[in-house]
Amino acid sequence: MQRTLEQNPNVPTEEAIRTLSERVKPYLTGKRYAHTVSVAEEAARLGEIFGFSKDDVNRLRVSALMHDITKLADYKKQLQYCEEFGIIIKPEKNVSASVLHGITGAGLAARDFAAYADADILSGIRWHTTGKANMTTLEKVIYLADMLSEERSYPEKEGLLQLVWEKGLDAAMEQALKDSINWLREKKGEI
Repeated sequence: MQRTLEQNPNVPTEEAIRTLSERVKPYLTGKRYAHTVSVAEEAARLGEIFGFSKDDVNRLRVSALMHDITKLADYKKQLQYCEEFGIIIKPEKNVSASVLHGITGAGLAARDFAAYADADILSGIRWHTTGKANMTTLEKVIYLADMLSEERSYPEKEGLLQLVWEKGLDAAMEQALKDSINWLREKKGEI
């Protein structure tokens, strides 16, 4: 049985994905671009594992290709993006540039890559760093693909991959969030 994502308005073609892959390059360093391509490959792999249609696998790839388009922006630039895109950041929140890049990345994708960016694709970009309650299937796959991309190396990765295979998407997502929270606690980061 094939899964279908929540919305499916415009399905990106292989040619459109190749074009997008080239168009995101100026937003990324060589290393960040390699990571982005790896996340897109991992998102496609996870989509296939979980029985997504070819069209929805392509939508996963598009979200993954744009997930880090504002990652290189410093805090000041992130705040400029917030202002430009009408994103309100509560002054009492100590939000880092690395957290903001998910939010601002969705805004930039909507502006600069509107032909590729439906609501699901933008939401995958938006929540790929922090997660949220009641994540959609696409959001979960993008979150996990970012954590499981080929170049990533951390102690919990193999256990997370094993959960994907043995217990499925939700169990892997639950563990990924726990791992992220533990990492933030160790680094004394904002949770």
